[in-house]
Amino acid sequence: MDLPHIRKAKINYLLTQLNDGKRVTDQAIQSVLTEQEWQELAKEIDQWKIKCQPRAKPYGRMPSELERYADLIKAADCLFSRAKACRDKTYPRSVGFMLPPMHLRGLTAKELRYCEAENAYDDALEKLAEMLSDEPGLAIWLDRPARFGQNDGTVSANPDGVPRLITSRSVHARHYSPGKPTKSSLQKWALQSSLNRFDLFLSLEPPPIPQRYAAKVRRTPDLDDGW
Repeated sequence: MDLPHIRKAKINYLLTQLNDGKRVTDQAIQSVLTEQEWQELAKEIDQWKIKCQPRAKPYGRMPSELERYADLIKAADCLFSRAKACRDKTYPRSVGFMLPPMHLRGLTAKELRYCEAENAYDDALEKLAEMLSDEPGLAIWLDRPARFGQNDGTVSANPDGVPRLITSRSVHARHYSPGKPTKSSLQKWALQSSLNRFDLFLSLEPPPIPQRYAAKVRRTPDLDDGW
């Protein structure tokens, strides 16, 4: 594989990482962009840091009840990550004592792990609802409004749908106003733009002459050669 196509493969790999919600370092992004493309992205990131400042933290120490909630969310995140990494195989029916409940039989191991993660998120949300019912003021420590109604609810049992503490460093934390770009979205924009320009360049470039025919190609005579 030649160097241009290696660069294209690296860009596609980094885009896949970002689309999967994984963090990509600035060094990795810079290694596949041109100097001008990187300068444009660095400028956008600097402006993003200024405009999208995190919410100010409340004064005082975070209540211990919320620390318990944060632990439940962390445990659910671990289960969700294990589900994503799990191979999609049918549950082993031969091991009788390991069989899941009847309504879950027939699911793959991956699907079962997702069910475990969803149940863990549900337990965390139930705990949060109890805490906010007893002490509504705890909501100032959350990164988003937490409404639990069936029609107008703002929470759901998944990594992006559960409220997180404003001190959380999770990639799923919502520290910024809806509609504003995130650093990963700026990185994806820069990589996709570079990939589009790269594909356009390849489409305009004439196809190379196969090596075995290169020696047989004669130079086309022109008028200045005395023909």
